Amino acid sequence: MHVCFSVILMFLSIFFINGALSKLERLKHPVKKKSDGSLSFLVIGDWGRKGGFNQSLVAHQMGVVGEKLDIDFVISVGDNFYDDGLKGVNDPSFEASFSHIYTHPSLQKQWYSVLGNHDYRGNVEAQLSKVLTQKDWRWFCRRSFVLSSGMVDFFFADTNPFVEKYFTEPEDHTYDWRNVLPRNKYISNLLHDLDLEIKKSRATWKFVVGHHGIKTAGNHGVTQELVDQLLPILEENKVDLYINGHDHCLQHIGSHGKTQFLTSGGGSKAWRGDVQPWDPKELKLYYDGQGIGIIRTEPDTRLQSLKWYTYGRIMETKKKRHLMRIVQATEREDSFQIDRDKAREALKQLDQQIESQADEKPRIINKTSSDVVRTNNDPIMFEEPPEISGSFLTSSAFVLLALTLFYNILFITVIKPSMDGPESVPEENSVAMSDSDIVKFPLSSLPENTFKQ
Repeated sequence: MHVCFSVILMFLSIFFINGALSKLERLKHPVKKKSDGSLSFLVIGDWGRKGGFNQSLVAHQMGVVGEKLDIDFVISVGDNFYDDGLKGVNDPSFEASFSHIYTHPSLQKQWYSVLGNHDYRGNVEAQLSKVLTQKDWRWFCRRSFVLSSGMVDFFFADTNPFVEKYFTEPEDHTYDWRNVLPRNKYISNLLHDLDLEIKKSRATWKFVVGHHGIKTAGNHGVTQELVDQLLPILEENKVDLYINGHDHCLQHIGSHGKTQFLTSGGGSKAWRGDVQPWDPKELKLYYDGQGIGIIRTEPDTRLQSLKWYTYGRIMETKKKRHLMRIVQATEREDSFQIDRDKAREALKQLDQQIESQADEKPRIINKTSSDVVRTNNDPIMFEEPPEISGSFLTSSAFVLLALTLFYNILFITVIKPSMDGPESVPEENSVAMSDSDIVKFPLSSLPENTFKQ
């Protein structure tokens, strides 16, 4: 009975501890010492086209903005290499679309990346390999992970397996589902881990990063599987931002709840004029061209500044707790209407600029991790072991462990002796003797060695 009860308690303890541990990789990005204590980073998605479709021009603008803001790092929201990901760790597309494109000094910062659907059409393990990090120290890509940096916790999620049509209607594409199948278990574990990590976060801001959109007026539209399965977790945990790509545009959609939805998929090829109807009360901004997202957080004011940089134009959103207002850093601050004549003229100038640079080779900087000299201010990424959650599951696990130890001690010291009764001393055959039968003799008559030991 004792053994059976102990085994049950230990089994329950192990079960609860396993449920209380997240399997997501955890990272920390040290924050630079800035006078205002802010954190600034760029968001880019859907970019890897070997410099084509204006990728090189967007990269140049990224460098200019990154220098002005003194950014801390860059986030890539997927579709890192078109059209079909990487073929392997030695695929020249890595250098042609990444290392040789984002060469501005301000972009020599850590890049944190997730996978897009186009990446899954190639060798996924190649993008996740540390071999690429050895080729270019900036590169870091995982399916899902957690990043902490100052006042912000980032939760990167692999949204590709959620999309059912990639499995049922792949068309002519072949997806690399290694380490994803069985799909339902993969999704269930990911949702569990995300929910656990977000719940135990004590950061001022909580951002979730994925490739596919939850609320978007772009070409692809909403991803219903994420609306059904991921959105409830965002809402329950009051996540501040959900950041995605997939739609090749820049947009900001608000909601009646706390979570805001940002799309930054204008890293190269864009879809002009492709916008779906959306509630104007929620659609704060939509731009159907190339550009990047800029996010800056400030600790003292609890203010979050969201900007989108396009050619010669910055659009800005500022979000304070329970307050959302939109401003436009152009001549007309009270309107988002686009002057069509000016737009045509801008596009004409852009076309001329592209033609003039068509024959120019991009500036190439061949760097490896050994070529980079870090200073004390350079961020160094390091991994943390999984932490035990402070949730109910963890508390229950330790209570059960303590109960198991207490029960075993109690059993050994109290219960078992009481069940067995007092120890019995075997009785020898004895004969009753009277005092007269006892032979008495003086100690001096005993040999000397009688008392020696």
